Amino acid sequence: MKKLLQIILILALCSVAYAAVSITISVPDAYVPQILAAMNELAGTHMTLEARGSNPDPSLEFDGRWDFIIAPKGDSETNGEFAKRFTTELLRASVRLVKLHEENQRYRDEISKIVPPNVQVPDEVIK
Repeated sequence: MKKLLQIILILALCSVAYAAVSITISVPDAYVPQILAAMNELAGTHMTLEARGSNPDPSLEFDGRWDFIIAPKGDSETNGEFAKRFTTELLRASVRLVKLHEENQRYRDEISKIVPPNVQVPDEVIK
């Protein structure tokens, strides 16, 4: 194994110019077994990414939850490929969580425009 385990993630369509962004994460040799063990332990399990944040403006509060599973390491997958896929799935879940929050907010905004039912029947309707 190389001196440092390098994970290169390419995220397409980032920024206004739609330029790819490369992220390199270096893990010192001493921590590689611990990182890979954690990824292998979590792979195949049900995971939940949850985020909450309060804001003085209630319309800007963030409250979201995304459930997902990262498939276990494949037989033909190297440790580096697995680490890259695992990290990519975590980032993908984060983006989906934010998108879900935005869609839920849009939905609440649309629903709030609908006038709720208002049934008014006078007591005199029957005597």
